[in-house]
Amino acid sequence: MDLFKKVLVGVDLSFASHLASDELSEPNQEAIDRGIQFAKENEAELHLQYSMDLNAKTIYLIEQSDSDSFNVVDQALEVLKKIAAKAESAGIHTTYSVKFGKPWVELIRTVTQDGFEVVVIGTKHHNIVGESLLGSTGQRLLRYCPCPVFVVQPHQGRSGVLVATDFSEVADTALDYGALAAKLRGEDLHVLHVIESHRDIPILKELMGLESHEEVEGKLAVEAAELMQLCVNRPAVQECGKEPIVTIAQGDPGSMIQEVIEQENIDLLCIGTIARSGISGVLLGNSAEKLMRNVTCSLLALKPKDFKTTIR
Repeated sequence: MDLFKKVLVGVDLSFASHLASDELSEPNQEAIDRGIQFAKENEAELHLQYSMDLNAKTIYLIEQSDSDSFNVVDQALEVLKKIAAKAESAGIHTTYSVKFGKPWVELIRTVTQDGFEVVVIGTKHHNIVGESLLGSTGQRLLRYCPCPVFVVQPHQGRSGVLVATDFSEVADTALDYGALAAKLRGEDLHVLHVIESHRDIPILKELMGLESHEEVEGKLAVEAAELMQLCVNRPAVQECGKEPIVTIAQGDPGSMIQEVIEQENIDLLCIGTIARSGISGVLLGNSAEKLMRNVTCSLLALKPKDFKTTIR
């Protein structure tokens, strides 16, 4: 199993009052480096894309400017060319482009039109209008992008891959990706399942034919342990090279995931997101979206196979 064969990196070249600068933020540089790393490890294609969200008048003036003049698009292309040269020197086939439009929309359009398999972006960098990628591009890609989204944080001395699973099909896919990432990095693989505190335990108690809350919780724990063993037995996990570190906890999934990230100094969280049945392009799994706002490590979020974006 390969991770990705076509890697799309969303590059933000805006810095201070400049629309196109070769000064890159640390998270933005980290996203580029991770994208190059992905492409090299998997002998994949790499595409760098910068989108400028400008009003119609500004776009018109740029497009109508003298072809001999060096405008902001030319500046952006020059910066991307330098970044691409670094990737090319590592033996990676690299292309690049500049788009007009909202970054998250243009990235999704490129994914759907050109078949890219993962989008890599940085986070916690504010552009010239004070809008963070975490609050806009990252969250919207998480909701609407049909392929995996990798939101990169700087390493900061972190190590290890955490997969949070609810034993769904998309969670199994996240586990396979997480296991392969751990293998490629030579890092520990942590697998976490959280048994939520059920407000509907009285109903579960009746359905299960049990007499107490404790019996229901015990039954759920036994089932979770059996399903976790199936996870551990997956080929990708078996081929990881290290015994996975398994945790079954009880409580709020978001809080428990963050707790494990901090306790184990995790560098990468892999998690599946779930779309509402019958509604295209809508995220249901709250854990992934809530984690986006305050997770302290990089995040790889995956969609179900049948997810369809509403962006055209």
